[in-house]
Amino acid sequence: MKRRAKITFDRQNCIGAAVCAAIAPKFWKMVDDGKATLVSGRNNPQIKRFELVVEVSEEDIKLLEDSARSCPVQVIEVMEVK
Repeated sequence: MKRRAKITFDRQNCIGAAVCAAIAPKFWKMVDDGKATLVSGRNNPQIKRFELVVEVSEEDIKLLEDSARSCPVQVIEVMEVK
């Protein structure tokens, strides 16, 4: 069963630990400046964060939640949306 999730990412405060990319490479990748980027995420200048709303499997939602919990600077938030 698919679930709809909203991911927000404060890239400015990312320290490039790469834990998110190691846990969920489908959603996170490391780029040339040494920071992570949210694959297909869009910058929302109003909240100064990248956002992505996506339908994901139970397995993917667990990976996303694990990547958020594992981030040493807590710049990732994953929430279910209806």
